[in-house]
This record gives sequence, structure tokens and C-alpha cells, in this order.
Amino acid sequence: MSPEDQQRVETIVLLKDVPTRIGRSLAEAGTLQVFAPNATLFRVGERPALLYLILAGRIALIGEGAGDAAVIEAFGEGEALLTPAVVLDRPYLLTARALIETRVAAIPAEVFRAVLDREPALARVVIDQLARHWRVLIRQIKDLKLRAGAQRLASYLLTQDRSHGGRIYLPMERRLLAGRLGMSPEHLSRAFAQLRPHGVASQGRSVTIIDDAALRRFCDFDALM
Repeated sequence: MSPEDQQRVETIVLLKDVPTRIGRSLAEAGTLQVFAPNATLFRVGERPALLYLILAGRIALIGEGAGDAAVIEAFGEGEALLTPAVVLDRPYLLTARALIETRVAAIPAEVFRAVLDREPALARVVIDQLARHWRVLIRQIKDLKLRAGAQRLASYLLTQDRSHGGRIYLPMERRLLAGRLGMSPEHLSRAFAQLRPHGVASQGRSVTIIDDAALRRFCDFDALM
């Protein structure tokens, strides 16, 4: 890795709050990997040989079963992928696929576990990350069990970044987003149509929330994370 990429490793969410020497030692042990769109990083059932830290791009975690597949979640710059599998040295439960060109720092799993064993500061931030991801999963479960499809879509949109002129650019194709929200692509199209009277305009992957308050009322939005 270049010095610039090594510095990026030190700012990854998982490592930004640990002493610099820890991030630096992991960066020095890692290599840079670049994945083209739709490239697979690893598949369900494989044993983790590496911890992947996303330096740029976006990766979908995909669940597979009964001849079908669905996006469970997508992660972008600054995130670590499936740390629990690396910590436990257990097979991956999901497949990881690049949504766009993606650059990752690949840290040998054995090196990461060795540093984790001797560095309480790293162990603490790993616990924090796992706790945050647990809360994200609980939100997903609540949405799937308690909200109709259009409400799930509304809740999802309200959690997305709107810093670019108030617009949302969906982080994945609509067919993948449908799987992430537990519905068919056709159902997703109908859900977008249902949101128009509640202050949502959309075209392709570009979405604008015109009336934030109306959308929150429609889905009974829960901002707790």
C-alpha cells in the first residue's frame, strides 16, 4: 500500500479511535486490492483469510438460499466487512460483491486476531462496532415485521445522506434495493408510487424528499439507532 492508503486505513471507523501505532501496524501488514463492479470479494461458506477495510467504493453483502439471493446490507468507505467472522475464524454467512469500483485494504486475519488479543483498545472498538451493527439489524427486523413495503422504503430513505442539495442518490440499483427491503422489484416500484403523495419524488436512483414531516408521519419513523 502507498503511504496515502496506509493513512486512510488509520481513519477507518474501526481504527480511528485507537492509538495510531495500532492502525499503522495493521496497515503495514495489509495489501491494497481493487475490485471492479460486480466482482466478488468472498462467498458464503468460505473461511476468512483477510479482514477487508473499505477505502473507497461500496460493497453489498448478499444472502443466498433456496435458489434466490437478496442484499442484506451495503457498506461504503470507512467500514470494515464482517468483522465477527474474522474474530471467530468462522465461515462467512454472506457473500460480498462490489457495487462499484472499490478499493480495500486487506489485512491478514491472523495478524488482526493477534493484535486484537494484545491490544485492549482495539478490542473495545471492535465491541463498539459490533454493538452498532446489532442495532442496525434490529432496525431491519422491526421494519420487516412491523411496516408495510412503502413504509419500509420511507424509513430507509429517511436514513440516507441528503447533504448534496437535499437529494438522495440510492447506493445500489433498484433491484438490489428491493432485496434489501424484503420485496420484489415490482413491489418496490409500487412503493415509490405510494410515496408520491407523502412528499417523495424519484427518477432512477435519484430521490428527493419534498416533505420530510409528511414522510415521517407516514412511516411512523423511529430515529433511534
